[in-house]
Order: sequence, then C-alpha cells, then structure tokens
Amino acid sequence: MNHERPPHGHDPEREEVPEYPHREIETRLITLVETQIATAIEREGPVDTDIARTIAACLYDHLPPDAQEATLRFIILGLPASQEMWSPALERIHLSDMPEALQRWACWLATYSLGATPPPGGDPLPTDGDALHAFLQTAEPSGPIDIERALDEWADRYCDSYQTLDEVLEGVTHLAEAERKISNIAEAYNLSDFVTIDRDALLEEITRDHTILEAGGRLHVFVRSESED
Repeated sequence: MNHERPPHGHDPEREEVPEYPHREIETRLITLVETQIATAIEREGPVDTDIARTIAACLYDHLPPDAQEATLRFIILGLPASQEMWSPALERIHLSDMPEALQRWACWLATYSLGATPPPGGDPLPTDGDALHAFLQTAEPSGPIDIERALDEWADRYCDSYQTLDEVLEGVTHLAEAERKISNIAEAYNLSDFVTIDRDALLEEITRDHTILEAGGRLHVFVRSESED
C-alpha cells in the first residue's frame, strides 16, 4: 500500500485554477473572424457556416433570453440560423449600445442566414454584411427599428460596394468606357491635352440620386430614398 504523503504545504483541494490567456484568445478570435469576413468580401458571398456559428457564440451574451435558446442550438448543432437569433442585435445597431465589431459581425451573421433561406420565388438578397451595417447605422428612431421593413428597404435600395471613390464612379457610370471614347475623339481632333472629365462634378451628379455610406473600410452605394430628397 502506498503511504506517501503529499509534498509539504500541498493541499489538493486548493489547487490553483490555471490562468488562461484571455487577451491572446480574444485577439486570435478577432483575427479569425475578420480574416474570414475579408474572404467573404473577396468572393462576394456570405461567411461560411463555421464562422457564422463563431459569431453567434460571440453575440450570445448580448442577446435577450428569448433569443439565446435558438442561438445556442445554432452554435452547438449548426441548426438553421433563424431570424430570432440576430434580429435583436440588428434592431439596436443605430443606438450604438453594443461594441461596433459585434454590430458588424451580427450583420454578417444576418446575411449568412438570409442567404441560407432566400425568399421563395424572390430575388436573391444581398450578401454583404458591411453594406447592411452601413445602412442600419443611418436609422433615426430613438428605439429599436422595424427590422423586417429595414431589411426590405436595404435590399431594394442597395446597389453595390466599392473600395474607392474612383471605383464608385466607374461602377455607377461606366466611367472607363466613357473616358476611352472621349479620349479617342479628343485625339482625333488633337484636343487630348484639353479634354478631361471633371470627376468632382460627376460625383456630385451621382449623389443627386445615390447615397454613399462607409462601413468596414469600404463604400456602399444606395439609391437615394424619397425622404432624403
């Protein structure tokens, strides 16, 4: 029989719980999610299911109790990401009472969910979570917004997303083609040094009919609503 005694001063019942590197884990988590969002942007689609589940886990503590059950089912089992899971977060984005990174992630979770369950017989919904984030940040109510109505308006008014204003000009007006044709005509009449397109004036013309919003380091273009006129 082993009668060895524990080392002097050692109390098994008072063993210290190991300290986990929470800051390092958080940093790695942020890097992982942001990297996967960048990949989704590059391929012009939603985030994948694993990252959607990761985002849901990050949102869990910020959701009301009645939304946490559905969220937990999605996190653990990968069941469909129902709207009740992300609506509470989106409804309050314009109030800025949740960390901005989580606001952005919640929008990518929403576009993942909407893409996974498109409306029957309807047009595919946009998949860019940053465009949704930009749109919801402009909401004006002092309380939660009507998320169903907001999503419909977002999908109807959204045009596209771009990295720079030059890309906006090209995307909305096909500027490169116009410049090529103008350059050919100017060259034929020896006017190449005198004919240019006024990009500032062109941008001003575009913003008569469009709204340009920034989110996620990119520019998101929407058709201007009647209430903005």
